[in-house]
Amino acid sequence: MLERDRQFMLFGLSPDRYNKRGVVLLTGVWFGALLFAGLIAPLVYFAMQSIAGSDPDGWAASLTARSFDKFVDRCRYVPILILLPWLMLVVGLLGRSQGFLAANDLRNRPGSGIWFICSLMLGLGLGGLIFTLQLLFTWFWPGDVNGAGEWFVVIGGAALSAILVALIEEILFRSLIFRLFYTGFKPGKAILFSSMIYAYLHFSAPAEFLAGPNAAPGFFAGLQIALLNAVGAFLNFDILEFANYTSLGALLCVLYLRARSLWAPIGLHAGVVFIMLLYQRTVWVFPDELRWLFAGGGLTDGLLPLILTLALTLLFAIRLPVSRS
Repeated sequence: MLERDRQFMLFGLSPDRYNKRGVVLLTGVWFGALLFAGLIAPLVYFAMQSIAGSDPDGWAASLTARSFDKFVDRCRYVPILILLPWLMLVVGLLGRSQGFLAANDLRNRPGSGIWFICSLMLGLGLGGLIFTLQLLFTWFWPGDVNGAGEWFVVIGGAALSAILVALIEEILFRSLIFRLFYTGFKPGKAILFSSMIYAYLHFSAPAEFLAGPNAAPGFFAGLQIALLNAVGAFLNFDILEFANYTSLGALLCVLYLRARSLWAPIGLHAGVVFIMLLYQRTVWVFPDELRWLFAGGGLTDGLLPLILTLALTLLFAIRLPVSRS
């Protein structure tokens, strides 16, 4: 059984105490945002339609040309963007005593730079290995990137997107969500539960289920879409893809515990995303009989990424302190 570390506890609790209040608040924020979106999106949509009626070529007309589920999805982020900072304040991640960087383990402490660089190299190597095997054993076609200027844009865009995605997702999923579960449960369960949530949130409702409510926007359709978004992971469930996201989430959690700095999972995450985006923008990979093994451009639908992330998770986990009680 892994030993709990005071550094990752929230609410100022000691490692021998448990508090699930943060998990309850997180659940309320997430499902409350879905309900809010289902009720508010129809009002926003009808308001945009009214404005578009008097200005057919304006911005409102372009917005209403999109499917109704996009309105529901965008409205969902309004309460999330407001309530997540509040939740971080409640649990102590935005407290004045430590400051944001220290509270979220982003402060430049001894060894954090080395952990970031090594983890970044690991992420680049992990993605690079899988994509190299794809190029060797699956069908592909070179993408349409010509000249130094286009390559600069592709590489620069991939690098910027990778670091932004890594920063945002690691602060949200590891510094907040994982630590909420770490405070409420034993470390092993916290890793598993938070990683499954990480996987769950990467799924969305299939388009065929959204076709009906999109055809008749209104309050019932808004609530229907909100419900579909809540259960989208189960409607669009793929066991291998879910397992890959869960395994990657567990690796990032264990790396965070091992390094005791959020820069380690940020580095790994950024490395994987950079290679993935660069690959997707420069190579066309076609589905074939070996995709189940090597995965596609998203690295989530193959057995090899799952095996590698599970192996790395175990490798880092065996170096974590174990409780003697």
